[in-house]
Amino acid sequence: MKNTSLTFTLPSDGNSITENDIKNKQLRITAAFKGLFPEQNDELKITIKNDYTIPFKHKGKRSHILRLGSDALEELGIKAGDKVKFIRIGAREFKMEGVRS
Repeated sequence: MKNTSLTFTLPSDGNSITENDIKNKQLRITAAFKGLFPEQNDELKITIKNDYTIPFKHKGKRSHILRLGSDALEELGIKAGDKVKFIRIGAREFKMEGVRS
């Protein structure tokens, strides 16, 4: 079986996780990473410590939105200015961990 996992860190250079992102319990998926996510609205399986089913909002030319919710955001432990490491397991499955700045 071919290993298709891929590791990347959001946000890309020149972007940041903002206070508004944290307040809205979301991550913005910017242009550099859009091709690693579904091409339409979907649900993603996310593993932090626990497993979550997270709504993914495809926004066309704008940044896509990954709505984490309170529990996943708290478990991720990030704040404005931090980064998030993603390991892509499959088309709709990721592992995530917060990277403190």
